Amino acid sequence: MKFTADMKWYYTPVLPVILILLMFFQPAVAATLEVKVDGVSGAQLKNVLAHLAINTEKGRQDLLSSRIHRLHERAPEQIKTALQPFGYYRVEISSKLQQTDDKWEAYYKVDRGDPLRIKALDFQISGAGKDDVSFQALQKSFLIDVGQILVHSRYERAKQGLQRLAATRGYLDARFSQHEAKVDLQAYTAAVILHFDTGVRFSFGPVSFEQKPDTFDETLLNRYITIKLGEPYSTSALQTIRAGLADSNYFSEVEIIPLRNQAKNNQIPVQIILTPGKRSKTRFGVGFGTDTGPRVTAEHTRRVNRRGHKININTRLSPRISSAGLQYIVPLENPVSEQLAFVSNLSDENTESRKSTITNIGLRHTSLRGSWQETKSLTYESEKFIVGEENQTSALLLPGISWNRTKADDRLFPQHGHRLRLDLLGSANAIGSDVDFVQSRLSWKAIYSAGQKNRFLIRGDAGASWVGDLQELPASKRFFAGGDQSVRGYDLEELGPVDDAGDVIGGRHLLVGSAEYERQLFNKWSAAVFYDAGNALNSFSEKLNHGAGFGVRWRSPIGPVRLDFAWGLSDPGQPIRLHFTVGPDL
Repeated sequence: MKFTADMKWYYTPVLPVILILLMFFQPAVAATLEVKVDGVSGAQLKNVLAHLAINTEKGRQDLLSSRIHRLHERAPEQIKTALQPFGYYRVEISSKLQQTDDKWEAYYKVDRGDPLRIKALDFQISGAGKDDVSFQALQKSFLIDVGQILVHSRYERAKQGLQRLAATRGYLDARFSQHEAKVDLQAYTAAVILHFDTGVRFSFGPVSFEQKPDTFDETLLNRYITIKLGEPYSTSALQTIRAGLADSNYFSEVEIIPLRNQAKNNQIPVQIILTPGKRSKTRFGVGFGTDTGPRVTAEHTRRVNRRGHKININTRLSPRISSAGLQYIVPLENPVSEQLAFVSNLSDENTESRKSTITNIGLRHTSLRGSWQETKSLTYESEKFIVGEENQTSALLLPGISWNRTKADDRLFPQHGHRLRLDLLGSANAIGSDVDFVQSRLSWKAIYSAGQKNRFLIRGDAGASWVGDLQELPASKRFFAGGDQSVRGYDLEELGPVDDAGDVIGGRHLLVGSAEYERQLFNKWSAAVFYDAGNALNSFSEKLNHGAGFGVRWRSPIGPVRLDFAWGLSDPGQPIRLHFTVGPDL
């Protein structure tokens, strides 16, 4: 048979095409591929696995056996590259690739060798920041030093720390005139060169406000400004101003813009753009606690004028403690921390031991004294109360002062922190009160952690009253113990001195202590055991009541939820008591 030239041109490429198709259409490996690396761990192992293509591609369904072999051949160099950022440049690797039935296994044994260390460090700071105490302190505790392993991430963090400090301190033109980490593989050493020029230090220029719409007097806004014209520029100072304005609840948006392009004589003007929030805000809430039972709360706040005055109306309803209050709040010289409030409140309290209806009106001044919040008050208080067989009324003019401080690494779920509060209160016949007395109370709570899963919570509460006849003291000013936040295993205000009929009538003094251990079990759940002791007393020599138990904790979106099962150990046959609370630990 003969073929024409045209027919030859048409059929001759068929065989090569078939061969090419056979090469490209090998059957995909239907087997599993396992990658093992020994000799490294932690961050180094994580980086190695991220660099290993044979590891990142092992899940592909179309992975060919030829591809597996090529990836295996490249693996040693990829491992070496992955370990260089950790200072290892003499890495030796033994590898093995084997197939058993439908399973592939790639194994790499890594010998990192000795790490490469820094032999020389040339670190220089020039410019105006050379004499800045912050840069001098940074030099003394610099992240990089001779003798250290050359870890690339530490080198980058050191550079970022210089740049961050420069920006924070107002050296906005700061730059590296030279930055290099030289590696000498022959000598197996490194030399780090960091020359940092801070340039000039900028300062603050004038501050201007833009309101959308115009709502507040600038006299009020200016009191939030904590910087002065010509003061060294600082990003942290701007953050403080922004936090103060945002926390005022006056604004829905706060934007602070340093106008760098308008700087004159190295002074940077600052523009603050404010979007006022709603004039009125209303909040409702529901809750439950074994001390109070179910409760409903409502609060309405309304801004009154351009000077930032506010009216606050709040109410709380529960079977045991209900109240309604009115406050007129005036921001003072430092509106972030200082205010004057005209207050009026009506409350009805019905606990295990007493019934009180209290009406008060007064003034309250709040300010900061160092790290303490200080509150001074002057209150006229009328109380009608029943405690034991007493059914009385009282009228008191009460000057008072309190200091409190809370510190925590996390306000909602702290691992470490404490809360401390001291109250001083008194009254006298000479200023129109029914009784002479002085009272003090110290409350504290501390949280310590051992690892991530163990917490220890310790709290104490101590109070003392100096009064002639206890029966002259209104029920709300006497001390009682027992309840969720006191001695668990007892009802709210169940404990205290008793009268001849055996009714608890409250005491002059208070002493309560509690220790609790909490262990995280899984996710947001933990278990706790606790021991409480305390009582309301007429003498500190009197005996204390004891309670103990266990509970469960849940880290809910609104804060810790606690369910405790407690026994009152001081009362024989005392039944188990359930305590349920919701809210931050501090």
